[in-house]
Amino acid sequence: MVLKDHYDALSEEDKIALRKEYMDATGMAYTTFYMKLRTDSFRPLERNLFEKLILDHKVPSLAKA
Repeated sequence: MVLKDHYDALSEEDKIALRKEYMDATGMAYTTFYMKLRTDSFRPLERNLFEKLILDHKVPSLAKA
């Protein structure tokens, strides 16, 4: 599964919270966040942070992977 699949599994409230936390931590723009999510083009450090935040928001499919 790509990160977008895990993100899509979140509730709307969790998506907003994760996006805000991610953008605050990275300084990434809103449009860049969604472009990278859509194209699965996160750099390794960006991907690691995203995966950590997904786990923090308890997406069971990533925890099992």
